[in-house]
Amino acid sequence: MLFIILHSNGTLLAFGYLQDAKAKKKQHILGLIEALEACNPTTNPIDSPFLSGFWSLLYTAPTDEEKVDKYAGTEEGPFLARLKPLSLGTVRQTASFQVIDLQGESVQNIADFVLFGIKVIKGRAVKSSTPGKESRRIDVTFESFYVSIGNWQSPVIPLDWVNPKGWVDNTFLDQDLRVGRGDKGSVFVSARVKE
Repeated sequence: MLFIILHSNGTLLAFGYLQDAKAKKKQHILGLIEALEACNPTTNPIDSPFLSGFWSLLYTAPTDEEKVDKYAGTEEGPFLARLKPLSLGTVRQTASFQVIDLQGESVQNIADFVLFGIKVIKGRAVKSSTPGKESRRIDVTFESFYVSIGNWQSPVIPLDWVNPKGWVDNTFLDQDLRVGRGDKGSVFVSARVKE
């Protein structure tokens, strides 16, 4: 798990890995994230050119351990986290990325795993029509995934049998940093990957 330290003006001061963060530390980090959200410079994230792009996950956690889907706030996300136990501990995630193209109505979650390679989940992302949330919420439907190992790629596997849907409220957005809160009870911080 990645630990981040943010200045009250939203500047990323430091980050590092924190193994098995205790609830007290997670609450402290959540407080830092809430302080960052309070100084969001982008009043309408959905229409901002900053939203689309290639994002790297820095930190994710459930906002309330007792009331949340147990798979929320995991690096894998709720869908891949449900599949991870099938690996019997032989698979470890090393990186997580998200590519958003709101104009093209697409989103890709890219998870890099030791042993199996890279898994890509593709989906559709649209501006939400939920009253009061139109300026910051994206509705997401994941439609398919594939596994890529080196030059080999598995067949694309449709996900319509699972129907994984959700939404993300973008609560802080600037040209370099993004904070989101998901429908499963997670909060995450992502940094833009420079091209």
